[in-house]
Amino acid sequence: MPIDISFTLNEQDLDYFRNLLRTAQQHAAGASEKEIIARAHSKLDNIVVDKLPQYFRDRMGDLETMLAMLGDPQWPLEPQERTDIVSALAYLYDDADAIADDIPVLGMLDDAIVIELVLREMRHEIAAYNEFCLSRSITQRLAGGEISEEEFLAEKRHELFERMRSRMDRHHRSHGESGRLTGFSLS
Repeated sequence: MPIDISFTLNEQDLDYFRNLLRTAQQHAAGASEKEIIARAHSKLDNIVVDKLPQYFRDRMGDLETMLAMLGDPQWPLEPQERTDIVSALAYLYDDADAIADDIPVLGMLDDAIVIELVLREMRHEIAAYNEFCLSRSITQRLAGGEISEEEFLAEKRHELFERMRSRMDRHHRSHGESGRLTGFSLS
């Protein structure tokens, strides 16, 4: 039976992690972008993701997405966006973690929190990249004859409806709304 363990980080707690990130960025100031990216890849490669709790697996997936954004030749980032991502990865470059990585599971907590902070800051860029990757995949399947135009449109329609419903659900939850005001029936 699963159990939920949750905690809330207040602004002071978040400032603590932001300061950790700034310190890590200062330590990585002499490193090249290539070195920082290589260290992040290395850290990701050395993690046995399957043995981590779901939250950590999700954050490592997000880290993979950020690394993919940096290395995707079909997704040329603007210099500032690229710098933002590399700066975020600097935390993984620094060996002076708040919690030592060799402590099973808990050693990933500070990394996951910093990744979460970066995700929140870069959510629009990451969402756009994920959408680009999905569209690219569907376009490649369409061009390769794997799917017909009708199947492509059905997939795209399904994707858009799911995204619309997800946004509506998030909106209702964040505003404490129980549902729609248009809940009448037609007889």
